[in-house]
Amino acid sequence: MRRLPAVAAVLVFMAGCGTFGDRGGPAPHREEKMDHVIFYQIYLRGGPGFKIYLNYTDATGKQQHDESIAPTWFRQITVRYPDVMLVAISGTAVPEPATLTGLAVQLPSAECVLTVDDEIVDQRASSFPTCQATLTATTHPVPRRSPI
Repeated sequence: MRRLPAVAAVLVFMAGCGTFGDRGGPAPHREEKMDHVIFYQIYLRGGPGFKIYLNYTDATGKQQHDESIAPTWFRQITVRYPDVMLVAISGTAVPEPATLTGLAVQLPSAECVLTVDDEIVDQRASSFPTCQATLTATTHPVPRRSPI
């Protein structure tokens, strides 16, 4: 019988601290939406006779594929956080069939540059570079380093 008042006192104390229900505590944090302007760039290195195969995150967060015979490919999109939380671009230089004999002389590579809200957040050059960033509700995204 003596435990009943003690248990009741603990429950009243916990309820006052916001442990049970939403009374006494702050309202649940609602994720804020924020638009980010993404600028993707891929540069081809290695001379003429190559094209770029690339993948990038579109405005809805889905991966898209594209290819370009120009030595530079770029695209600007606007995404809304938290609907899209990760943006990325990757690409590779692929020889045109007519240049296959010259591959011993030319070693193709590509460079990706990822800009979020006018700030370069990732930049890489290799045979298959990947640039990516995790978006936040602030104007400063977090670069995501991909494993080597």
